[in-house]
Parts: sequence; structure tokens; C-alpha cells
Amino acid sequence: SDIDMIVIAKDLPSDLFERAEYVRKIENSPSLLQSIWMTEEEFMAQFKAGAGYLLDAIHEGRIIYDTGFLRTIIPQARQELESRGIKRIGRTWVWPAIRSGMA
Repeated sequence: SDIDMIVIAKDLPSDLFERAEYVRKIENSPSLLQSIWMTEEEFMAQFKAGAGYLLDAIHEGRIIYDTGFLRTIIPQARQELESRGIKRIGRTWVWPAIRSGMA
């Protein structure tokens, strides 16, 4: 898609098929926009898992509407990426090598 939008919402159906139907009813039209719907907990889990699309959003995304969660978590996430040495080079995310201590 040309534009990706991450929607953080409470009380989303946990069943992915039910969630897809829920989203389809709301969006109800083809678009250049692709939306990704998740809860705050799912957002955090995807961040901890290093999901590239979410790291991209944290790095260069724009907040359109927020109840406070994103304005709090985005600066913290950016700080964590920096402190862990995780960097974006071009379009790729790079983690620092972990040395085993063996010579």
C-alpha cells in the first residue's frame, strides 16, 4: 500500500477473523491506505519482537490521533532502540552483534 496506518484500539475481537470482519465494516471501501489494527498490548508485543513495520512507524510515523498511549510510548521506544544500539540503515533494521566472549 502507499500509506500504512496503525490503529491502536481497546476491546478488539481477539479472533483474527472476527477482527477482520469488524475492520471491514468500518473501512468499507478500497483505498491506497492499509490499516493494521491492534491493542496496546499487541503493539508492545510487536515492538518487543522487533516487527519491522512497527519499528518503521516508530522511526518515521506521524500520529494522527492519540488518547495518550502513543505520545508516551513512542519516545520511550525510540530511547530503547538507541540504548540497545538498534539502527535503521537504509530500509533495514540492524541489531548489534552479540559477542560470546570466546576468543
